[in-house]
Amino acid sequence: MTTYPSNVSDSGWKIISKYFDTARNRKYSLREVWNALFYIIKTGCQWRMLPHDFPRWEVVYYYYRKWIEMELYDLILERLLSKVRVKKGQKERATLGIMDSQVYVGATTAL
Repeated sequence: MTTYPSNVSDSGWKIISKYFDTARNRKYSLREVWNALFYIIKTGCQWRMLPHDFPRWEVVYYYYRKWIEMELYDLILERLLSKVRVKKGQKERATLGIMDSQVYVGATTAL
């Protein structure tokens, strides 16, 4: 497997892999699939243009859709955010949210 800047680090994978069934034997490791997804996100390449040292694009897309349906990305993001907040000395969950909006009133022309 080629090393790309978008690949997940060993320490990152150690955290993320807890949310996957890694005990099952697969043709492609889930880490390779995850790295392929990160490559697509980082580079913006098309599915079919995924470099050949990653799993086939159909395999990567299958897992992408499966994980979307399971809401796995949301779960991982929520858990990681909680860990970062605690590490920074904050509460695990935010207790206050601020919403801001701006209204743009475009110039109108009289007829």
